[in-house]
Amino acid sequence: IRSLGYSIADDKRKALNYTCAYWVEEDEMAEGKKVQYKLIIKAYAVAGLIRKLLPERTLAMSATIGDPDNFSFETGINGHFEAFVSDLPPKNTRLFFPKDAPSLAYNERPKGEPNKSFRRMIRAAVGFAKKGFRSLHVLISNAERQKVLDFSVEEGLNTISYGNGVTAKDAAMLFRDECVGDALVGTAAHYGEGVDLPRGTAPLIFYLRPPYAPPDDPLSLFEERRWSMARIWGLRRWRVANSMSQVRGRNQRTKTDLGVCVFMDKRFRKFIGSLSAELQQACVTDKTFDECMKEAKKLLG
Repeated sequence: IRSLGYSIADDKRKALNYTCAYWVEEDEMAEGKKVQYKLIIKAYAVAGLIRKLLPERTLAMSATIGDPDNFSFETGINGHFEAFVSDLPPKNTRLFFPKDAPSLAYNERPKGEPNKSFRRMIRAAVGFAKKGFRSLHVLISNAERQKVLDFSVEEGLNTISYGNGVTAKDAAMLFRDECVGDALVGTAAHYGEGVDLPRGTAPLIFYLRPPYAPPDDPLSLFEERRWSMARIWGLRRWRVANSMSQVRGRNQRTKTDLGVCVFMDKRFRKFIGSLSAELQQACVTDKTFDECMKEAKKLLG
């Protein structure tokens, strides 16, 4: 009840949390499932709480802080900011932005997309798998993940993912430590960060599209009520740029690791300038998808 109260604005402050609810229709109920209605209360404006929790002297470190103003706005952590050059050699990685990649935005995508992009990256992964190079496929929605899994069966790509009692962590461990499957498939929520694939575990990464929240998502609606559009889009661009840095870093964990990341949506190009100077050196923007795959094979050997 106390948390719910923070979802209500008053004359002293705006809402600090947002609340949403959903239900499952009776004919959609899984066997043994009893809960039909669910209320979710999300803590949003936590920057002030974080500031109160931190001691006077705090050292905060991250590989993907990006713009310090947006980082401070989201986390409440501010003060002197210092950026250090990464010791991971830019020559050991490539960030591919194919010049023939389409926009996969719902109101912009060409006919047949995103299915054509799914097929394209799956067929490329099959070719790399035959040479002993495994891949990671990062999608945004669970529907996209399922499509990739379905198409992979048709195209002959041996994939592993979560579901049917297998957790995302278990699938990643089986892929990395037990060498199960030629491709690990999951959403950015599970595999966009936190999973490490060093020493050639998955030297090839495909990232489908920028992780914008849908316009009818409760988070999107709440932010649009709370902030100006300039602030909202500043945050959203910062989040996308950070996700790009996180995803591409899954396969380059040491100085000797070789790894490439293919950004399948042309909208990713808008964020190249937000990447670190080292990563910008590794960006390839003047080649088609097929040409990018040839360069990736040359780099990986």
